[in-house]
Amino acid sequence: MDRYEVVERAIRFKNPPRIPYSFPLLGESDFATVCYDSPEERLSETETKDEWGCVWKRWGVKEEIMGEPVGHPLDDWDKLKEYRWPNPDDPQRYAKVKEQIAKAGDRFVLAGIDGILRRARLARGFSNLMMDLYLHPEEVKEFLNKTLDFFLAVLRQYSKFEGIHGISMPEDWGTQTQPFVRTQMFREIFSPIYQKLFDTVHSYGWIMRMHSDGKINDLIAEFIACGLDVIELEQPRALGIEEIGRRYRGKICFEGSVDIQATLPTKNKELICEEARLLIEKWSLPSGGFIGVCYHGPDLGIPEEVIRYALDTFKNYQWSHAESLSGKV
Repeated sequence: MDRYEVVERAIRFKNPPRIPYSFPLLGESDFATVCYDSPEERLSETETKDEWGCVWKRWGVKEEIMGEPVGHPLDDWDKLKEYRWPNPDDPQRYAKVKEQIAKAGDRFVLAGIDGILRRARLARGFSNLMMDLYLHPEEVKEFLNKTLDFFLAVLRQYSKFEGIHGISMPEDWGTQTQPFVRTQMFREIFSPIYQKLFDTVHSYGWIMRMHSDGKINDLIAEFIACGLDVIELEQPRALGIEEIGRRYRGKICFEGSVDIQATLPTKNKELICEEARLLIEKWSLPSGGFIGVCYHGPDLGIPEEVIRYALDTFKNYQWSHAESLSGKV
């Protein structure tokens, strides 16, 4: 069985022979990623402007770190009428996609898009956007819908390539203690956006995968209702491992990481291995529903050998016969 099929079976709850995993920092992954090019303009040694007009600054950190947003192109909503949207149909964006797919081999190929909420936060600034949801909801909806149109056009371009299996989107939705918005507001403003995006992804025969940090326990139900297939979570201790399993086990496939704040930084092998096993047992079924991941390491001061504790646990996990009988979907 190739790596693509292992991942596909895990996502669809069709009895994968093992836990799929993605540990790119260790050079071991069942996934390959492709993405369109996003041009940027260098403003100075430490500042760049992305194609959406957001200015990023780095403070003496490594070149590969994106930095922090310091300039927001829509700091005034009056600028929305003349805002210049990127062109999703520029063929140069996709010049490298075919080659990237060819290098994927037998892995599950995820094509990347940016987050819709993320683009709104960067365009307005986080605090402004949170107030806008109450003070300027129509402007927010207009920006979200036009951003959605951009990414729907990107999907159409991706559909011209053979070998893509899913779409991946980064979209943080919570603080350490709660989601950014109440559930009712999410349903009114954001659910229609995600529903259309996810439905379009599925119309091409792909799966939809999304990342979110933060304690988004209640919003996971909303993402499931919109059709999300895979959610990637890196703060299981903040979420509550048992609670998430009790509420959502078997309803969505989890990409789970040993907690990047509370557990990995301890560098304690016993704690890390124990949490990796707990994630599998609480968040998945023997028929599937779990992918073991870790996307952070040196940036958090965590050496590779510590990350490997989690990878080895995911790779070597075996469901017991009793669990297999009791855990079928």
